[in-house]
Amino acid sequence: MNIGRHSSPFATEDELLEAVVVYEDASAAERALSTLKHLTLGLGDAAAAFRPRLCRFDVVDRNLLAETDTGDATAPRLVFICSNGNQPLPEKVKTWISGTLAKNTHLLLAVVALIGADSDSVYGEQEIKYLEKLALESGFHFFTPYLTDERVAA
Repeated sequence: MNIGRHSSPFATEDELLEAVVVYEDASAAERALSTLKHLTLGLGDAAAAFRPRLCRFDVVDRNLLAETDTGDATAPRLVFICSNGNQPLPEKVKTWISGTLAKNTHLLLAVVALIGADSDSVYGEQEIKYLEKLALESGFHFFTPYLTDERVAA
């Protein structure tokens, strides 16, 4: 799955908002793109200003880390971390997200966690808590559609 970069008739290259989707597999990437589309429905023409960029877990160290280190990447405004939740997030994904949060304090808006497609995911809650703590401690918004009863009541 590769949607690549695209130009928008509603924004100049400098005005495009990067939405980075770091995903485990094709179904996780599809969930993230569907969520991004849903988030932008109320934005009208401004929704076209979002430029999603996809990167699989297994190549995040080659693609996103290399771009971040050389400064060639457009800083993301939204970061989606998407997995089925049946295994822990890979260390290279954790390294990338913590580095991105540390370097983009003035640009990043939010981290969106889509971990586990259902309540049967083994690591979903654990990884959501990790990402939430990391985002909030770094001063960013955090969103996830997967809330436990304990978090809803809080």
